[in-house]
Amino acid sequence: MSEYLLAEELDAIIADAIATGKTTGLELMERRGAAVVEAVLEHWPEFDRKGRTAIVFCGPGNNGGDGFVIARLLQERGWLVEAYIYGEPSQLPANARVMYEKWRKIGSVGSLLDDFNAQISWRTSDLAVDALFGSGINRAVPELVRVLFNLDDATDIFAEPLMRDSPNFVAPRVVAVDLPSGITPDTGEFYLQPEGGQGAASANMTVTFHRKRRGHRLAVGPVLAGEVIVKDIGL
Repeated sequence: MSEYLLAEELDAIIADAIATGKTTGLELMERRGAAVVEAVLEHWPEFDRKGRTAIVFCGPGNNGGDGFVIARLLQERGWLVEAYIYGEPSQLPANARVMYEKWRKIGSVGSLLDDFNAQISWRTSDLAVDALFGSGINRAVPELVRVLFNLDDATDIFAEPLMRDSPNFVAPRVVAVDLPSGITPDTGEFYLQPEGGQGAASANMTVTFHRKRRGHRLAVGPVLAGEVIVKDIGL
């Protein structure tokens, strides 16, 4: 099997692991969230202390469930965490809904479309977690253009030392779960918004699981994903 998997190939591996009793969907979601936190602390060891701040963007699918695990684990480490969801919690898949409910016991959830104030939350966060879509994107999301552009801007600011060290530019480091939101997992392309604008975020670091996706090496994937870290989740 190739080092770079198609989305359906990884789906088949996961389905087989669950069907044979090797693991469960909930266990995998917990492992994915823990793997992202582990990668963040390994990559940026200065983050391994209480009082750091994070903003977590959670999508309407299992990638969003991973985001709620990450939010919970960071808060349990003494971080101050804000979580926002795109979509209705009642519409989350079963496993993601479980993780949403576990997070709600210790933290609040805002609506990404209604409550997120980029000028305030953005400038007070050390870390932004893109757990919106990962490999689950199948359309343009014009309603999220501002959020995607903010993630892209923050990535650029941190990647450029002159901007990163300037008091005029304050932005978090960005970590994407699986893939920056908007990138197609098999082709590395992004969906064009109706007005023709770019429909994808970017990240300083992307944490993916088991093996890389083809989208990590094709088209704009390598540019937007930043450094790609592969974590073992026991498949």
